Amino acid sequence: MTASPDLSRWLPTRRWFQGKDRDIASVSVVDSATLLSLARWLLVDVVYTADPAERYQVVLVAANGPDTDAGDAVTFDGARWRDATSGPVALGELARLAADGGAIVTDAGATIEGRAAAASNVPADARTLDAEQSNTSVVFGDTAVLKLFRRLEPGINPDIELTAALTAAGNRDVPAQLGALHHRGGDDVVALGVVGAYVVDGWDAWRAAVADAADTTDPSRRDFITGLADLGAAVARVHADLRRALPHRAATHDDVDGWIEAAHRQIAAVLDARPVSELAADPVHAAVDRITEQLTDAGVVARIHGDLHLGQVLGSPDGWRIIDFEGEPAKSLDQRRAPGPAARDIAGMLRSFDYAAAAALRSFEHPDATTDDTRPAPERSDDDHLPPALAAWRDAARDSFLAGYEAHADVPVDPALLALFELDKAVYEIGYERANRPDWLAIPIGGVRRILDRRTSGGIDRAAQTRGTAMPATSWHAHPDDVDALLAGTHINPHRVLGLHEHRDGTVVRVLRPDVAEVDVEVGDDTVVAATRTADGGLFEALVPDKIQTGDYRLRMRTADGVEFTARDPYAFWPTLGDIDLHLAGEGRHEQLWRRLGAQVTTVDDVPGVSFAVWAPNAQSVRVVGSFNQWDGRRHPMRMLDSGIWELFIPDVEQGAVYKYEVLRSDGHLTLHADPLAFATQAPPDNASRVFASSYEWQDDDWMDRRPEQLWHEQPLSVYEVHLESWRHTDGRPLTYRELASQLADYADDMGFTHIELLPVAEHPYAGSWGYQVTGQFAPTARFGSPDDFRYLVDHLHQRGLGVIVDWVPAHFPRDEWALARFDGTALYEHADPRQGEHPDWGTLIYNFGRNEVRNYLVASALFWLEELHVDGLRVDAVASMLYLDYSREEGEWVPNAYGGNENLEAIEFLKETATAVYGRNPGALLIAEESTAWPGVSRPVHLGGLGFGFKWNMGWMHDTLSYFSRDPIHRRFHHNELTFGLLYAWSENYVLPLSHDEVVHGKRSLLDKMPGDRWQKFANLRALFGYMWAHPGKQLLFMGGEFGQWREWSEARQLDWDLLSESDHAGLRQLVADLNGVYREQPALWERDHDPQGFRWIDANNADANLLSFVRYAADDSPMVCVVNLSPIPCDDQRFGMPQAGRWRELMNTDADAYGGGNLGNMGAITAEAAPWHGMTASASIFVPPLATLWLIPDDAV
Repeated sequence: MTASPDLSRWLPTRRWFQGKDRDIASVSVVDSATLLSLARWLLVDVVYTADPAERYQVVLVAANGPDTDAGDAVTFDGARWRDATSGPVALGELARLAADGGAIVTDAGATIEGRAAAASNVPADARTLDAEQSNTSVVFGDTAVLKLFRRLEPGINPDIELTAALTAAGNRDVPAQLGALHHRGGDDVVALGVVGAYVVDGWDAWRAAVADAADTTDPSRRDFITGLADLGAAVARVHADLRRALPHRAATHDDVDGWIEAAHRQIAAVLDARPVSELAADPVHAAVDRITEQLTDAGVVARIHGDLHLGQVLGSPDGWRIIDFEGEPAKSLDQRRAPGPAARDIAGMLRSFDYAAAAALRSFEHPDATTDDTRPAPERSDDDHLPPALAAWRDAARDSFLAGYEAHADVPVDPALLALFELDKAVYEIGYERANRPDWLAIPIGGVRRILDRRTSGGIDRAAQTRGTAMPATSWHAHPDDVDALLAGTHINPHRVLGLHEHRDGTVVRVLRPDVAEVDVEVGDDTVVAATRTADGGLFEALVPDKIQTGDYRLRMRTADGVEFTARDPYAFWPTLGDIDLHLAGEGRHEQLWRRLGAQVTTVDDVPGVSFAVWAPNAQSVRVVGSFNQWDGRRHPMRMLDSGIWELFIPDVEQGAVYKYEVLRSDGHLTLHADPLAFATQAPPDNASRVFASSYEWQDDDWMDRRPEQLWHEQPLSVYEVHLESWRHTDGRPLTYRELASQLADYADDMGFTHIELLPVAEHPYAGSWGYQVTGQFAPTARFGSPDDFRYLVDHLHQRGLGVIVDWVPAHFPRDEWALARFDGTALYEHADPRQGEHPDWGTLIYNFGRNEVRNYLVASALFWLEELHVDGLRVDAVASMLYLDYSREEGEWVPNAYGGNENLEAIEFLKETATAVYGRNPGALLIAEESTAWPGVSRPVHLGGLGFGFKWNMGWMHDTLSYFSRDPIHRRFHHNELTFGLLYAWSENYVLPLSHDEVVHGKRSLLDKMPGDRWQKFANLRALFGYMWAHPGKQLLFMGGEFGQWREWSEARQLDWDLLSESDHAGLRQLVADLNGVYREQPALWERDHDPQGFRWIDANNADANLLSFVRYAADDSPMVCVVNLSPIPCDDQRFGMPQAGRWRELMNTDADAYGGGNLGNMGAITAEAAPWHGMTASASIFVPPLATLWLIPDDAV
């Protein structure tokens, strides 16, 4: 923290600084950053002598020119600066950061983060708006406007939050949010600014209203007055979209009591404490009570604008635009984010019409105040000190606005509630005007008097009369509109209608059960209240004469057949997702998404059940169907919460229940979908989700405790790739997870592998896809058992010292309608444009990596496998298809990125985000890329500019090596470079050498069958290949069956040909692989410096004519191991090889040994190197190399 005395002098001269009237004790810079434009960004703490400290955001540009006034300049860090608002181009960098996304690291190690909300392009030319005081607004071209917050508060800024929600909801009455800026230091996040679409040719609604009111012609025929109906409609649409996008609930008696108490407190503070001669306090208190007596429907409590008036509205050729959702500046951030009734916003706008009329009057009395008009002032009327013409304008404006709101509101506003908030607002204005503008005091006093006169005479506001007849005060039945929506299956908040609701005469209970004939509400042991069927679709309503809570009652129901049963009410519970969960999910930052979405077995208010939650932001409604409700979705509609998540807690649903979501999509189709976050499923071909909560008790603590310490780049890593369904069968069927546990562990342990890699075990509908078309990213396939059975498999492998890697598929997903495709009627998980959203090779859909929620879904899936299922690594499939927008596409079939290139920038950021999350939360985990191009830095850390993977499959090595080995030895000398070329780039990435499943299918033949020659030569070639591969720099991966020489191509439909092991050459090959693994693990030279070029040296890379290769591998302590490979069918008995040192060298491995099925030729177990330089080395030896064989040699004194 750096003290800055000159800032203490300079800050009070800024128009946006709010502490001008306070004594500053000190100013300190707590964080800073240098922008690319060389502007300086500062985070400043201002400490006052008496008042609480405040934090400000300051952006400075160099003040080098002579035109900079001394008072405008400030000295910081030894340089002279001025406010960036005088050079607004510098603020363009911040605007583009917000609109494009990205981050700047500050001097304190925090970040300034941009979060894009909509596609945009921020132009370079900029101009500062003069009108704003507390913030700074800069316009860029005619495209975007940056609102830079000056006084900062920790927490969620309502302007950012609400405009983002409205933009996502497609609202057109609010300028679209393009992006936002935040400062993130650890867990502390502070909003810095927001970028929105600029309203082209916009005009100030306040100024227009004042000018229109000053025109004394007939207000009923004016365009402005008529247009206020459109403004009312716009406000109604904003309220409706906020209710759809963010949490809301029915208003309770406690809410109403709170509003009444607040009104009385306001009256006491303003009128009781300091009486106004024109207005006594007692009648105003009495008016509050009379108004609330007439209140019949308190409506809903939801997010609202919070400070709505004409000054927050712009007119434009395209209609009204509502701006500035920050809320009342005097309130705290929590108060401004608190939900409230729509009546509060409407009251604010109605009061604004009073002030516009008053400002028009002042234009007559004081023409220099607002206009050059010098007309004589109209005579005043007696009711509120406004002339009749202006009072008529005000009333016409109110009527027009209210009529427009009323015609488009999906939730009506009770006239009494509106009167209550208008009265409260006018009383507040009395206090404000008395303190600040006494000559305006008559306006709010007149507003209060009008309400008193209307209520005293028993009259109703004439605008309210058009709303229809209000329900009697004793009515407790659901509103007909709500009932219609419920029965049509389109209500987005059934909890607002169903369940438990407070009433002055007790508690209302409403139940929607179309499958029963009668419903009784049982309260305790003594009270039973019969519910009345009030709608043909199965709506029952009861008024219980007592105040009851969730756990106080049950529903007793009888069917038409007389079957009676009891159940708890699912609509009596609060949401099971909190605001933080919803916010993180919407931001795409909920790394443990599986703990909140899906089917969570839980207990709420001591009631057991399942909380269902699913993301479907564009659905008209979502309902849960399953074995617990006879697949009747009418019984369990869900409510829509923030971030487009639908939620419902259903009591007494048990483990194992089968379910789906019934989605009324945006296109009007009703479809059934499996849960995207299901933890268990039915076994294919059935595809419903299954309620599941793990009860497994892990026994692998030792393994998991050691995992964070693993450094796999410097350790042995030998992977056995397995397809579970076809590895081994019993009784004509695949093994279960639990059967596999012991058999696979025994086999892999005996073979010496360090890890098992499983082809995708995430649920997938079609076995022939091998698992690469995933429909259940959080569910191990049910083909082999339950998720806890899968845990048992992983646990057992860990206890046997074997790591587990699974293939993970975030690149694409199948088109099945019951899965993710067009989940809510829109391209939700996929791209809408087929050029980006459809895979041309596989016929699948491509994830939309640019969408926060989709990235979050996939990152959470990766973490789920690592953390919940204890998997040790992920092999990410089809990375190349993710990186390139033109992957497997012709010209015109793909969409370039924002810079005209073919790089998929969104997928790149997703992969980086995944790597950061995986390694950040799970040290020691493995993240391996299947990437077949030369994309640079795949296995380079993110902070060094790479994608962040730990390893990359060396696909080039695999293709070149298999190409070479498949050739007849007589032709190999012409293709020698296929073996040597890979060493030119072997250390450009951290490589795994894969002989994978992809190379033994679709007519490519098995590994053994690829080899040339007769049977003996085929086995000899494959043995030599394995010896060469295990000695080559890089880690090893071998697909099942290759280790014993499977003759047939692999098929997912049958088990491996295990009977081949009864033949000596197959058994010998298997023994070779086991011994290679054993020796490999014992020799640090083969793995300590895999990814360090100093760990490798050629002896002779150029003897193509003899088909010979020789090289040295070095351990970290430089101890050597020599590998010599003869890929000719002719023995090499007269060849001298350079050696790292003289002395006796032991033959550590000979693939031609009799035990492996070879000819048992060699060097009698050892050779002697002489101090005779050769091949650039200090020693050399004559070595006999058998035909088609690989030798490993180490100094005889080596272990």
